[in-house]
Amino acid sequence: MIRHGKSFAVFIALALTTSMLAGCGGPELDTTALAAAPLPKSQARVKIHRESNIMGMAVDVRVIIDGKEVAGLGNDETKVFNIPAGAHQIAVDHWSHPGTSRLALNAKPGMVYDVAVAVRGEAAAAGMMFGIVGTVAESAANGDNGYWSVRLVKQAPAG
Repeated sequence: MIRHGKSFAVFIALALTTSMLAGCGGPELDTTALAAAPLPKSQARVKIHRESNIMGMAVDVRVIIDGKEVAGLGNDETKVFNIPAGAHQIAVDHWSHPGTSRLALNAKPGMVYDVAVAVRGEAAAAGMMFGIVGTVAESAANGDNGYWSVRLVKQAPAG
């Protein structure tokens, strides 16, 4: 009976761990079809691409638009979203690093915005040299920026 009790405890521990990790990636959606679809006149399209890099490649970057988590971006992955025209905030972060990097975007109808997400060199260097203390200090010193940067690369009318 003791043997079955240990097996049951291991099963429960594995089940709990699996269920907790299942929620880490955020909502997933297929944006390939959206990228090919015509853009509604009152909306703008945002293409968010995570640049390929060996640093941090094993983790997904959380993408948040206007306070709502919309995707997890893997290494060298692109997601596409239609958003209403107007002011928006795009943020990126990850649970393993303090801080969040943000981009304010004033989207105009009929426009396509290419946004890039990349590792911030300063954050990577601080973490490699000083561990978690360096990571926290670097984030605090740079306006609560996270491990990732988010920047507007290009904007053009939808074609």
